Amino acid sequence: MASVPIASYAAIVVQGAILLTLLYGAYVMRVKRRMRPHGAIMATLVVLNIVTVVAVMAPTFYGADTEPGASPGPLMLAHHYLGLLALAMTAVVAIPWVLRGAKGRGCLGTGRWGRLIMRATFSVWVASLLLGIAVFISFLWT
Repeated sequence: MASVPIASYAAIVVQGAILLTLLYGAYVMRVKRRMRPHGAIMATLVVLNIVTVVAVMAPTFYGADTEPGASPGPLMLAHHYLGLLALAMTAVVAIPWVLRGAKGRGCLGTGRWGRLIMRATFSVWVASLLLGIAVFISFLWT
């Protein structure tokens, strides 16, 4: 078994907490119809996700022990690029909302197309999370 840093375990736990909080944020919007708390939850999760990527995941990706000339495995690359896409998609939705003063009309996620964008973003993020868990497990078994 490979040595996996404690920070990687913490990142997995944080990502799981982000998933649970994302689901709660969706509940706040869909059931309670509360735009501002939903947006605040989601914007906070975007920041938390970026912090875990910068603090743990990027150093792990760029510092992965590979043989000279070897590239990271396809699973890690898929996770890497899907994760970057998910970060970009969340930033496109969350940042304009925050910059407009957290107003309902300032959210890209309103309306039919907005819901489609948010669902696609959630799907990409969950796919990246699942691939990240697979990469983490592969680190444990190598």
